[in-house]
Amino acid sequence: MPHWAALAETGIDMNKLDAAFKAFVESAPVLCLAADRDFITIYVNPFYEHVHNVTLEQAVGKHIKDIIGEEGFQDNLEYYNQALEGNIVVRDGSFNKLDGSIHHYKATYAPIYDGKQVVGITGVVLDTTSEVEMVKTNKQLEKTKSELKTLVALDPLTNLYNRRYFSGISKTTFNTSKRNKSELSFVILDIDHFKQVNDTYGHDVGDQVLIKLSKLLSTSLRKSDVLCRYGGEEFLIMLPDTNVERACLISDKIRQRINELSIKPTEKQKFNFTVSFGVSSINCEQDNSVESVICRADKALYKAKEGGRNRVEFIV
Repeated sequence: MPHWAALAETGIDMNKLDAAFKAFVESAPVLCLAADRDFITIYVNPFYEHVHNVTLEQAVGKHIKDIIGEEGFQDNLEYYNQALEGNIVVRDGSFNKLDGSIHHYKATYAPIYDGKQVVGITGVVLDTTSEVEMVKTNKQLEKTKSELKTLVALDPLTNLYNRRYFSGISKTTFNTSKRNKSELSFVILDIDHFKQVNDTYGHDVGDQVLIKLSKLLSTSLRKSDVLCRYGGEEFLIMLPDTNVERACLISDKIRQRINELSIKPTEKQKFNFTVSFGVSSINCEQDNSVESVICRADKALYKAKEGGRNRVEFIV
């Protein structure tokens, strides 16, 4: 037995209940629709009028599709038919309104009875557009925040991590390595005679050198390694779980690859460049900061420069 008919048998004053129901439907912030079996509208409440920009007088007598559009009607037709078969259907959906905007909703469709015969359907629709848009906005804000965070961490020319980001992550890794007594090495590399490159070919070519070197370094390292542009023509690499001997071998392989790298400012010009490396590793017993390890690597770099450049030196 339909719920409304069952209420009538309880002895409730149906006139009062009808009045209360009407007041609720007229004031509720949900869309209420009633239509006959041919989907001709017989009632819409004020909130429905507001959302669809249509008056009760304009809506009554119109086919549902003339209010919500053909696409919206076809999208709901399966559920309307289920209601006409005597079922109560709940669904989430969306459609393009006639003004082109997207309407999101949660709908409940139910049959209208005349005795035991279904003579039409009702639709109670909760407008979730603002909720959906808020979720989308929050997701976009999170994405933008993440992108900004990434941009702040990157060097704009080479797209490598910048010195500020490297400083933070290297301190964290240093503390972890010291606590676990695990290996950790740092490599500083500097382009030999880079000023001469800029003076001879110009800063645009100098930028090409930095970009090509950055790409070569990126493809020469493991995912766990951290590479940054430390400043100017200087780069810094952090090698977790790597002792000084292994770090020197890695550095020398990279050095050899760089020696084979050619720069062509023009079709008729071509030059190669070299890089010097300084390496050092953490001493878990003596080092109290990551800066002390990097400082030793920097001293090893100067040692490589003084030793003739294009070489790898280390200080433990």
